[in-house]
Amino acid sequence: MGRFFKYEYSNTDFFIEQPIVYVSNYKAIAGSSSTNNSQNLIDQLKQKRVWVAGTKTWLELAKKGIWVEGSADALGLESLRQVFSIPLLNISINDVCVITNKQSEQTWQEKGWHVTATYSLLEKESEELKAFFRNADIIFWTSYRQCQQYKSVLKENVVHCCPAGETAELLRVAGIVPIVFPTIKSFQQWRKSSIPSRSAA
Repeated sequence: MGRFFKYEYSNTDFFIEQPIVYVSNYKAIAGSSSTNNSQNLIDQLKQKRVWVAGTKTWLELAKKGIWVEGSADALGLESLRQVFSIPLLNISINDVCVITNKQSEQTWQEKGWHVTATYSLLEKESEELKAFFRNADIIFWTSYRQCQQYKSVLKENVVHCCPAGETAELLRVAGIVPIVFPTIKSFQQWRKSSIPSRSAA
């Protein structure tokens, strides 16, 4: 993502009312070195029941001393609705706050989730990436926003791939039928064994 976007963090002091927090990306609590926002969020999360999008975010939060209760395992927050409803957890959607970026805020709100947007994604222009995508036959998107950014240069018959969850859902809404892989590592393994002669990103 660092090759596609810069991250601009808000100077707002956030207060999360909900007892349960879903962190969509560990960058959402990275904060800015010029503010105390990052530490403020970390302190709050230490008092919450925390769920995360995947293992990378889990590990990064654990390094900050935040106890993580569970993960969507890259399948997307919607996959946790059934898990949240079991008697052992008994988590209501009204008890959950999603921490994410400003560009994703409305999508989560439309699904009924409380949202705290801590940062914005600022697109980077890259002629190198444009050329790369222009020649690719198969692309693995880790974010729907990446596809939006470079869709104008893609081949008409390009094959779209992505992980399960929000990225896959948003691609489908845009009329794209992606091939879904469990992780980017599984895509890379498939690419090495199946498409050595094709261009893939």
